Amino acid sequence: MEVAAALVWPALALVFAAVFVILWVADRTRRHLLGFTIGFFALFLSMTVVIAVPSMATPYGIPPLHALACVSVIAIVWGSVTRLKHRAPLLGMGMVSLVSCMLLFIALDEAHHPVALIVQNLSSGILFAIGAMSLWAARSTSLLDRVLVWTMSLLSCFSVLRPIFVLYYNIEVTPMIEREIELTAINVVILTVLTAVLGITLVMMAIQEMLEIRHGSERNDTISGFLDQRTFESNCEPVLATAQRLKMPVVLAVIKLDWFQKIRGKWGPDTSDMVIRQISDVVRAWQRDSDVIGRIGEDQFGILFVGVGADSAQKIVCKLRRDVDQACNDQMSGLLKFTLSSSIYEADTAIGFKDLLRKTLTPLLLAQSLGSTVSFVNGREKPDSRLGLHEDGTFVTHG
Repeated sequence: MEVAAALVWPALALVFAAVFVILWVADRTRRHLLGFTIGFFALFLSMTVVIAVPSMATPYGIPPLHALACVSVIAIVWGSVTRLKHRAPLLGMGMVSLVSCMLLFIALDEAHHPVALIVQNLSSGILFAIGAMSLWAARSTSLLDRVLVWTMSLLSCFSVLRPIFVLYYNIEVTPMIEREIELTAINVVILTVLTAVLGITLVMMAIQEMLEIRHGSERNDTISGFLDQRTFESNCEPVLATAQRLKMPVVLAVIKLDWFQKIRGKWGPDTSDMVIRQISDVVRAWQRDSDVIGRIGEDQFGILFVGVGADSAQKIVCKLRRDVDQACNDQMSGLLKFTLSSSIYEADTAIGFKDLLRKTLTPLLLAQSLGSTVSFVNGREKPDSRLGLHEDGTFVTHG
């Protein structure tokens, strides 16, 4: 197959990278678009060098290009997963990439080309499989998200089956390794089509998100039922401005579920989602009409109190903790124990909402190192607020 025809694949990746960088520049709060940009640009660089510069096909040249291709997959998976407010398994994907690069270099250095082919393709398949499983675990009901899961699954299957097919039919491996990819029509066509489907799906998601933001449509978090982070922020800005104009007290509270990642890691996403739903039901029970509530992260809720000072907001949060303990932990029958930490910040007359949110979130970065049930008011830890100890990170388990 002609090299010029094979370059259609990386050229397509460059087009998608350009589209995403334009969308990101237009709205830099959507960080996942930057991930898509990095992902497709890394794919463009790695595949262009692989196809157009055969002299790079050496034991010292192929592993860095493979690492760049791994960065492409990791960046796209990170953007896809964080878009749904879930945490991408970056550590696991990074370890797969690092180990595969080392094994690839050893195999090439010792001229074990079949092993190199297997390592290269199997690692790509694993990375795409991790991405597909992470998206599936997010339980999104969107058609585009489902298409994305299937596309990543197909890329994973193709990567895993390609070396099996080559070795089963005794196709000579050395020419493939020397060019790193097989410049055959069927190989390039399949990868080009799957890359096109992946890119188009992500572009459609970005455009849909942009239209929803522009037209001010509200979006609710599918687990908690509260506003998602973007809608929460857009709704809070005019509420804060109005309260400041009327000289009414306004407090932003952020409530964080302690040890959320340990709960998710030990019992899985279904249990952690159940915990979020139970806490959301407790919060919803005492929500006032004037309160604006949103889920602003995997383990965090934001509540904008209007007409309430910091002391009153702190009392409300303390009551919430007791209600969570009674309504949620009692139902678990001692199987696990989860607690809440909080940060409360009272707005002054000049502060904007983004600055208010930043000041409220900053103290919570210390919450896990200090222990559970930590409270901050206006950036300072509330005396005698730590009802739990640092060892509470193990939380209570029986059986």
